[in-house]
Amino acid sequence: MSLVNPVKAAYFQQRYEQLWKELKGKTRDEKLPHILKLANELVESGESLPSEDENESSAILILKKVIADRTDTAKDRIISIVDPDARTGRKSDTRTIQGYKDHIMIDEESEIITAVKVTPANAEDGDQLTDLVTQFHKNHNIVLKEVSADKAYWFGKNLHFLYENNIVANISVMKTKQDLTGLFTPNNFTFDREKMQVTCPNGITTNKFKKSKKNREGFEFRFMKSQCNECPLRAQCTTSKTVRSVYISNYYFDLKRGRAHYQTEKYKEARKNRWLIERRHADKVRNHGLRRSRYRGLERTSIHALMSSIASNIKRMSKLIFEKQNQNHRDESVDFSYL
Repeated sequence: MSLVNPVKAAYFQQRYEQLWKELKGKTRDEKLPHILKLANELVESGESLPSEDENESSAILILKKVIADRTDTAKDRIISIVDPDARTGRKSDTRTIQGYKDHIMIDEESEIITAVKVTPANAEDGDQLTDLVTQFHKNHNIVLKEVSADKAYWFGKNLHFLYENNIVANISVMKTKQDLTGLFTPNNFTFDREKMQVTCPNGITTNKFKKSKKNREGFEFRFMKSQCNECPLRAQCTTSKTVRSVYISNYYFDLKRGRAHYQTEKYKEARKNRWLIERRHADKVRNHGLRRSRYRGLERTSIHALMSSIASNIKRMSKLIFEKQNQNHRDESVDFSYL
């Protein structure tokens, strides 16, 4: 049940029609302040009315989000009021997508899709790894031995999760901005967790640190000016005129372990088959209706993606069975040509 104030409803309808006439021919930037002002008034009036209608409450919340999204610093912006779960994401530095992302996990040998997750298009690929692995284990009750993924999944928390679950992480190393400068990175410093101290490549140690800010999980270690001034490796370490700070992640040892594995032949062998998952994505997009979502909303789009995966799996299973039957038939055949 909801209450409607007919006087206010008529007022806002009149204001809307008046604005429509006044702003005709104006640019978007000229229109926006007037539209936002009216929208804010509408939100204030709507919130003051008691309502048990979830749709009406949701409409007010969406309008508030749309207003907030007009600021220059806004993130996670709504791109469609008829599909408020959809977002704008990036496929590359130059290409954007709007809508949703389909994240999948496959069995490398059979190419059967074993886990599916759909997110808004602006979600980080790497944030989905733990959910996919957990979903796989829950649905199939199979203990994973290895996981292969590209550098988008190179997160300390992913490496830690896989290590804790005794799963080999065949994940490509993502280079940081520090790696590209040619200067020493945190990887060149030795961290002693028990003593909470860091030693630089020149053998100088510091135990001065503070917790990192800006949502970084770790510590900022700081060397004294007196420790750095006469250092023979200073030119390779920093361009700062004062001191050198070193960020040590909470996942320092997981990242170190991951980098070491990245150099092994086992990783290089595993990397060769990573392209197989792209073939499954392509099959779903080209042959099973996943180029464009048929439905609105994250929940319905997730069902669409799941049905697409089922269709792709059925086709793949049929092919594997057919190939197996043909192989068995060939094995049972007898060649009498030598008689």
